[in-house]
Amino acid sequence: MKFNGTALRKNNAQIVLNKKDEKGRLYRFIGAFVVLLALLIVALLALMLKLSSENTNSEVSKLSHLELPSEDSILQLEERWYVQEAPDTIFIEEASNNDKLRSEMQRLKLPYVLF
Repeated sequence: MKFNGTALRKNNAQIVLNKKDEKGRLYRFIGAFVVLLALLIVALLALMLKLSSENTNSEVSKLSHLELPSEDSILQLEERWYVQEAPDTIFIEEASNNDKLRSEMQRLKLPYVLF
């Protein structure tokens, strides 16, 4: 069986074109997939931003109706915190007048707070 050289070249060329077409289709499919994925991500981010802004607005509106606590109630809360959270801590008022006591506590490595 004898093959015509031009016929073989045409067939080979046709096969190469088909492979190029297949690659082109694959690249177009991958490109479309990437674009759709990017659009989905952007849509999800926009939805999350919208939901977070709605939550922030509702929290701000809730907080706007609250009254500020008085100074006495803040002091009472601080005193309760000191009793509950730091029972092993010694509190020294006016540290400048208590240098001797402060140095003694540092020497003994006792916990203390200056205010």
